[in-house]
Amino acid sequence: MKKGLIFLITIVFFFSTKALASPVEVENWIGNNHIIAPLDEPMPDSLQNSLKASLVGKRMVFLGESDHYFHEKFKYRLKFIEQLLDQGFYNIIAELGLADGKMVNKYLETGDEDYLKKVGLYGFNYGHDLKYRKGNFTKELVRYYKKLRKLKEKYPQLTYTGFDLDAYPGTFLLEFEDFKNTKLYQELLRDTDFEEVVNLISDVQKNADNMRVYPAVNELIFLLQEALEKTILLPTKFTDLPEMKEFVFDFRIFLDSVVFRRKMIKKEYTSENFAWREKRMFQIMTKRFMEDPRDHKYIFLGHNGHLVRTDEPNAKGESYTSWATIGDWITDRNPDEVFAIWSFIGRGEHSGHGCPFGNTCSFEAKKDSLEEDLLKIASSKEIYFRNSSVIEKHEDEIFTLDAGTVEAWGKYGSLADAFYFIPVVQDLKAEEN
Repeated sequence: MKKGLIFLITIVFFFSTKALASPVEVENWIGNNHIIAPLDEPMPDSLQNSLKASLVGKRMVFLGESDHYFHEKFKYRLKFIEQLLDQGFYNIIAELGLADGKMVNKYLETGDEDYLKKVGLYGFNYGHDLKYRKGNFTKELVRYYKKLRKLKEKYPQLTYTGFDLDAYPGTFLLEFEDFKNTKLYQELLRDTDFEEVVNLISDVQKNADNMRVYPAVNELIFLLQEALEKTILLPTKFTDLPEMKEFVFDFRIFLDSVVFRRKMIKKEYTSENFAWREKRMFQIMTKRFMEDPRDHKYIFLGHNGHLVRTDEPNAKGESYTSWATIGDWITDRNPDEVFAIWSFIGRGEHSGHGCPFGNTCSFEAKKDSLEEDLLKIASSKEIYFRNSSVIEKHEDEIFTLDAGTVEAWGKYGSLADAFYFIPVVQDLKAEEN
């Protein structure tokens, strides 16, 4: 009886725990099939050649990040972006709001830093003086964009935009002010219904601070909904015009951004709400793909969790995310044209997801994680390696860390095509060494 009980406990433990060591076969394969590619050195020829071979026939590259808030992420992005630009991937689409992304693109086109100060994520608050949000995250981003600006001079075809809702809505209101200077706007003013639209949006502008507080934001959402409905019902001689379609679409995304902002203010951090947000990304990209020439090539920047090639569960029934992602949505429509690269981090510091607000997290790769195996292979220098049949064979036993803290499982034989491992990271920095 005692032996039977021990056997039963052992079986229950085996099937309930996730602490399964990544197999030696995976570690050996990566150890023998990686490219050493230090962040602070030029990209080695071997990696350049590997990328060129991998990108034949591809139009979309995902550059995933394991967290938004560590210093080395910006060097990682730039290292790959410059190589991708050289191969004709001129359109960068980032995990950034649609309206904010337009301001970043204007900065890259003009070099006028005031455009960056009009990005809500970096501190813009409609009706207030232009200034950056305090903190090293914004300082890092400004340095990153200045380096992209230099690349823009070398590759003038480079464009930058967002595939997301605006985390801090308000930038669209600047777009509305620009719209007032158009000939179309003057023609629209002859329509009494459009006069009501203008009055409603003007009320929103006067009370824009309420987008950041609850329950006052509810009144602004009501005003925006009414204004959008009236805009859509304007005569077709207006609504069929390309510039009007653009305005209405951006208006709709602005409204959705305010609605999502309310959800975050109320701390409604549910999978349903994040799935709702992700579907708006599908709408943004549908419009973009319909408007762009078919031969355009894209670089997508964002969290690994958004840029998954598949949302299919593994044999354990677990997916990397609990909702459909923009990466899977893109891959499903362009199965042969996507090449996904994820970045992993092994140990160090970050101040983002999983950390108490305002604090820094020190972390070490968890026992039996893929990152722990990678630290054995590369404890001090960054490495790049391709996905493989070996990884696919053992995918149910592999887990990685989301933002350096949370265990993340998935169908690793299909999530990404390649991986870039950064063994040691630092928290965001006020200035470069």
